[in-house]
Amino acid sequence: IVIVFIGPSVKLVSTERSGLGQDERKQLDAIGDKVSKMAKDGFKFEICMAAARAFGVNPDSVLPQISIVENGWISVLGYQHKGYALVSDF
Repeated sequence: IVIVFIGPSVKLVSTERSGLGQDERKQLDAIGDKVSKMAKDGFKFEICMAAARAFGVNPDSVLPQISIVENGWISVLGYQHKGYALVSDF
């Protein structure tokens, strides 16, 4: 399974926490913990840098388990060509 972060979801996998409240920080920390556990179980993660730039996410702030790709949609198309099925969650 490959999970590709596209659109505003890119902000969920950034370590940047400035301007966020305590509850928001806890939620993002929980997402980071889940990503880490899933990566250990063999899940792969990618982040769309076109979206990251659009939403002000610094590439240096992306969680270390997540691979950076220039365009998440192109990446998804490549996976589909390899036989992966697309399950989108917007």
